Order: sequence, then C-alpha cells, then structure tokens
Amino acid sequence: MTVEYENGEGHWIKLEERTETPNSFRIIGGWKPNDPTANGRKQKATLVICNTDGTDREEYTVVRRNWGLPVTYLNGVWWCKYNAMGDSKNFSDQILSSNDPAAKAGKSLFDYLRDCTPEEFFKLWKWQYQGKTTQGMEVIDDGGVAKLKGYGPSSEHINKLDATAMAPDGYELPSMENFERILNSTNGTIWLMWDGSHTTSWNGGSNIQRRQRRRNDVTVGTVALSDLIYIQMYNNAEQQYEPLVWYGSGAQWDANGIKHGHYNAMLWATHSPGNGQGWYFAGSMAGLYPNKNGAGPNDTRILRFKKSDVEYIYE
Repeated sequence: MTVEYENGEGHWIKLEERTETPNSFRIIGGWKPNDPTANGRKQKATLVICNTDGTDREEYTVVRRNWGLPVTYLNGVWWCKYNAMGDSKNFSDQILSSNDPAAKAGKSLFDYLRDCTPEEFFKLWKWQYQGKTTQGMEVIDDGGVAKLKGYGPSSEHINKLDATAMAPDGYELPSMENFERILNSTNGTIWLMWDGSHTTSWNGGSNIQRRQRRRNDVTVGTVALSDLIYIQMYNNAEQQYEPLVWYGSGAQWDANGIKHGHYNAMLWATHSPGNGQGWYFAGSMAGLYPNKNGAGPNDTRILRFKKSDVEYIYE
C-alpha cells in the first residue's frame, strides 16, 4: 500500500503496517498544527494497493476539508490562540491558520495585541456567547453604556452543553482540568494584573510565567474601554511554543450591560456537564485573579476552544 498526492500537496496521511496481522495497514489522516495552507480547501490523496511489482493495482480516493485554527501548546493542551468570533461553529467566521494576523506580521499574539490598531484589537476583543446560541454577541454602545447586542434571559448553561456543541469540527471547550493545569496555583493567589509566575501541580509541578499589558485607546461609540488587560502565560520548559494569551470582554449578567470597571472580568466557557463549574478572571478591590465560578445561564462567556485529541503530523 502506498499514498499518492496531488502536485504540491503536503503529505497528510500516514500508513502503518500492523505487525500482528500480515498485509494489514492502519491509515491515519494527520493534523498539522498551524498549517498555513489550512484554508478550507479540499485535499485529495490516492490510496494504492498493488502487488510488489505494481500489478493488480487498485486505487481509492480520499478527500478531506483542510480547515485549521491557530493553536499553541501549554501543559499538554493544544489551545486555540484566538477567542471564537461570529458563528462559533463556522470556520469561515474564525481566524484560520492560513490567515493568522499575528503570524502574518511576524509577531507573537502578545506583541500583535500591543501593536495592532484599536479597531483591530476591538474586532478580536468584542465577542461573547450565551446559552446554546452559537452566534456571538458584539459589544456595542447603548446610550453611553457598553452592552452586548441582543443580550437577554437564557435558560441554557453553556458549561453544561456537550463539549463540541459550540465548536467547529475538530475543536471543543476545555475542561476544568485543562484550565487547572495552568491556573491552579500551589503557592498562593495568582494576581493577573502584575507580571509574575506561579507553580501548578500538573505533571509533577510546572512553573507558569505571566506577563500582562493594557490598552487605553479602544472605544466603542462614545464609550472609552479603559485599561483593557491581556495576559500571556508560558512554561519555560516548552519554549518552542508561543505563549498562550488571554484577552476579551468582561461578562454581562443583567440588562445593565458591562459596567465600567468590569471590562476585564472575563468569564470563560468551560465544559462541566455535572455542575456547570467554570473559570472566571475576577475583578475586585484587591485586583484581578482567576477563580472557579460557574456563574449562571444568563451570564455571557468567552469561548476559547482547544483542539480535540487527534494524531498529528509535523513537517
């Protein structure tokens, strides 16, 4: 058995001959993280079965859609680099690996968010989700108050939905444990508004470095969205990967909108089908810190997906 590809295509299939059964093969359609050609096009390959001299040739065409979201790796999880936008299940509404603005600028996302225009920052920052509706809500100026367009009561709790209910194919909501790998500190409260580091118990102990920056030039209508924080986290033991960056709008939990001073209170959608538990970057007089908080079905959330478990190929 061999694989033949169209001219110029990457080799996205692996063949593994199974030693326990003669002439038996395992065929893997691989995934390449941050594939710059992952733009939704169809990829074709031909599986060829024949005798060793090429006789009795049989051909089978395999086709897949090559979609891909930019990702980075931290403590065992392939995290998406960007928050979900627009229709969260629609690849066409998301930032694709083939059109990653930070990568195209030759920068990390942390530096891109520093250098991009206020309009570009707001385009990434403004999206929130509620209930089981995959169409995101945008932050707008409603009479001088920052609110989410279309906000209303909800009886559905995002955290209790299936992990893939809000995600495009191949991606899903992170679990509590996925977040805990980087946010559960073994040495005290994590103060997100300062640079620093903390230790987690994941994999026998890992040190997470934190760096933060603010934007004070972003507006929506007449509302100045002041002191918008974005935070990168990384593990020095995984220096080959880009840091994971947290950013996004504070949650809205009633009709009064996202009140001034709560723009950084980010509520992250988390797959917790049992009790709806989740993660919240809480704001208080003492500062900004992560804690476990499931909140309620009316509360809006940021969607940050991870890549579902899958075998992958590097080139």
